[in-house]
Amino acid sequence: MLRSFRWLAFVSLVCLLTAAPVRGDEKPLTAKQFIDNHKSSHLRYRSTGWLIRNQQPDGGWSFATAHKGFSKPGTNRSRVEATSLAILSMTGLGTTHKTGDERYRHSCAVALAFLARQMKEKDGIVDARGTHGDLNSHALATMVTCDLYGFTKDADLKAVSAGCLKYLVQQQDPKTGGWPRAAGEQPSLATHLWPVLALLSGKMADLDGVSKAEERAMAFIDTQRIGRGPYYADAQKKKSQLATARALACQFILSSKKPAPLGAAVVEYLTGNDRPKHDAEYDYMVTMLLYHHQGATWVKWNQAMKKRAIGSQQKAGPQAGSWYDPKDRLVKQGGQLHQTLMRVRALSVYYHLLPFYFFEQDEEEKDKKSK
Repeated sequence: MLRSFRWLAFVSLVCLLTAAPVRGDEKPLTAKQFIDNHKSSHLRYRSTGWLIRNQQPDGGWSFATAHKGFSKPGTNRSRVEATSLAILSMTGLGTTHKTGDERYRHSCAVALAFLARQMKEKDGIVDARGTHGDLNSHALATMVTCDLYGFTKDADLKAVSAGCLKYLVQQQDPKTGGWPRAAGEQPSLATHLWPVLALLSGKMADLDGVSKAEERAMAFIDTQRIGRGPYYADAQKKKSQLATARALACQFILSSKKPAPLGAAVVEYLTGNDRPKHDAEYDYMVTMLLYHHQGATWVKWNQAMKKRAIGSQQKAGPQAGSWYDPKDRLVKQGGQLHQTLMRVRALSVYYHLLPFYFFEQDEEEKDKKSK
């Protein structure tokens, strides 16, 4: 059942400050679940330590610049994107620029100051793309300001959050409802999830002006559908697991009513043996989608995802707390930092929001019972 955003924001804040995940059921944890949950929590704390060690002297982060233990840089030069994702990862530990562990709080505060220095304001509209940034960079910075404002009610963040939202809405294509990554490009699902999440952050922070943008964003998703099935196309108009995960996650976030549960065929398409095996961003997208779906499908995926994360995180030396897969889809662009941030986002998904929906049975379970 879809909860009111006002109530959802309150409970999400409580979850952040207590660092305790909210489950869709009230059953006590099994011994294995208890152990696994604390293992994944330890992964996130270790990763945050690695992030802080690799924070640049000016307060930001960089995908493209090696610093201390960060030895596998990429080519993406958007420091706004890198810094925003790092701050959003820290909020999963209950950290803001005002609250949380003092070590992390200081890191978040200087990172927020770095983001502020990259922003440009005109007539109340704030462009947060920064140097070498694009629409995704702006959307992530918008999430940061809106989340921090929503969590702390820091009055200094209200105007800049509203200004970032205005710029985001202004950049939405009025005809399609999508967002072009940069001027002259066509909107695609590759530049849809972060803006949609930014709109959600604004709405949860009780900021106005996002409802129409949400309606247009929902309409855009339908234009990317392939045929009548629940599959979606990438920028090259080809059926794509990543595009499908993004589209379905956006639908769950934007829908004004409870959507149909994911069918067995879609679940297999997204999580089966043919899924992308070396793609930290994809794992995050599917984790977020299935978390908001809940049910047996979520439990199975989450257990497998955490097992992979525990086994692949660096355990010792200057790289301890990070992830690095040389075969990752975005290894050239984001390097070690991007992979680590995506893994932390996946492990932290239930520390940010309550599930939007609770499906008592997954579609595949119904199929089994009907046979």
